[in-house]
Amino acid sequence: MVENRAGAAGNLGVGQAARAEPDGHTFVVVPTGNIAGGESKVEARSLKELLSFAKSKPGVPTFGSPGAGSQAHLAGELLELEAGIDLIHVPYKGIAPAINDLLGGQITMMFAQMSSALPHVQTGKLRAVGVASLKRSPAAPELPTIAEQGFPGFEAVSWYALMTPAGTPQDIIAKVAAETARIVNQPENRKKF
Repeated sequence: MVENRAGAAGNLGVGQAARAEPDGHTFVVVPTGNIAGGESKVEARSLKELLSFAKSKPGVPTFGSPGAGSQAHLAGELLELEAGIDLIHVPYKGIAPAINDLLGGQITMMFAQMSSALPHVQTGKLRAVGVASLKRSPAAPELPTIAEQGFPGFEAVSWYALMTPAGTPQDIIAKVAAETARIVNQPENRKKF
């Protein structure tokens, strides 16, 4: 049986084959670039080390995102431009599969919202090298901003909008907006956010 596993420039299929039961039933056809230049684990402990790694292997490091055009995708592209590095974008169908592949070493790096990544950072499964806001996060005040690390003004933060179909009565919109603001501004909820 032949199974084609596309993604991460072939690294997903190579990674799956590498983790398969070594029973002689799994083989993988691997282009030279995936074994000669592919990296599944990056030991960078800072943004400087990560960028140094990326500069040493142009076009090899990958960055994941929850989809093309997402905030995380645009943040990766911005870092690529600002730092003068050459990365390969790997779009996923959501944040969870992207983080799973980051945890598994199938992609090199990614921008992810704090709520998705911080639990893995706290357990030591992932290493955070910076936050993309202009100020340090209260959730991880020890983590420097990317701006602090040599990229003044670097900011790539996400935001969310509560939307409703066009034509929704204005009184309903006003009521939902007021209630949403009340809930979001409660001290316990602000702390969570």
